Amino acid sequence: MKKVLKIVALVLLGLVVGVVLVLGYLGFVPGLSSLFGSDKPRDLGVENDPAVLAQVLSETKVEMKQLQPGLEGKSGVTFEGQIAVKQGFDSKELTALMNNTCQWRYCMMSSSQVRVNGDGSVEVSGLVHFDRVSGYASRFDMPVDRLNQALEGLKLAPSTMPIYVKGRPAAANDAVSLNIEKIELGRLPAPQDQVEKYAGEIDGFVESQLAQVPGFSMKSVTVESGELKFDGTHPAKVSVSP
Repeated sequence: MKKVLKIVALVLLGLVVGVVLVLGYLGFVPGLSSLFGSDKPRDLGVENDPAVLAQVLSETKVEMKQLQPGLEGKSGVTFEGQIAVKQGFDSKELTALMNNTCQWRYCMMSSSQVRVNGDGSVEVSGLVHFDRVSGYASRFDMPVDRLNQALEGLKLAPSTMPIYVKGRPAAANDAVSLNIEKIELGRLPAPQDQVEKYAGEIDGFVESQLAQVPGFSMKSVTVESGELKFDGTHPAKVSVSP
């Protein structure tokens, strides 16, 4: 009997260790995830170059500023004016824009890469910061109850986790269609049937966030010839509190 119990104990120990290792690979256990490299975003092979950002801002005439201490207000980000933008952005330009214009203290993405593919798809990877949800929500009225419940349920979830999304984004007259093909948190893929089931809600959520940016509008967004082509308006000046 003792021999049998020892074998059962070893089997259970093996199952527990196996589950922890799998969770570590998927990115849910920070201490173990680093062993698998799943605590880092997927490398899409696109370098972040601040010099590219300077060129893009010069071409679009959009001004980026930091708020002075004491002027941060509740949200720590302000938008002023409006400027027309009709331009195509390639992978390097989008990567530079995502990384270097997101200096706001509550920005929920960092270490981002964007790759625009010749087949019309767009891939985005980076780190999502769940610990900044409350600050983000204070500015953009984001409903966080469900997300907080999910994070509470995932006792092993870290505050920061890699994310990867692939889709075929498009927009017309401020209506968004992300056409998501794949979502991963850590290395855990979201079931595609669920992604498709809630596609409308995801698109609607993105639309609601963009609608809260004064001066921003989208006449059209398409992906052609390795570029994301934008035709619309953008705030002339964006000021953030780092």
